[in-house]
Amino acid sequence: MPIEIISQMPRTKSLRKPPPPRKKYPFSELDVNDGFFVEGRTTNNLSNQASTIGKKLGRKFKTTLTYMTHHATAEDPLAQQWKPCDKFADGATLGIAVWRLS
Repeated sequence: MPIEIISQMPRTKSLRKPPPPRKKYPFSELDVNDGFFVEGRTTNNLSNQASTIGKKLGRKFKTTLTYMTHHATAEDPLAQQWKPCDKFADGATLGIAVWRLS
């Protein structure tokens, strides 16, 4: 059976769901003076992304290449928290730190 050509065929809606929005970094969830650390990044190309998202959200972000290390928190000794450190400190990890300024 040959395939029939339909002239001026109306468009139908797709049955596929749109993909979920990509959200790799939590820029929209940061309050003023909050931040996050992306370990292993050695170039500050996250700066462009922070600037673009900041313009969309009406916020300002600061990024910097820095060393951080994990420390246990006082409330929960098993929970770890990133703290700035010297590059020669035990457990120092290079990465990009991002802070919300306003």
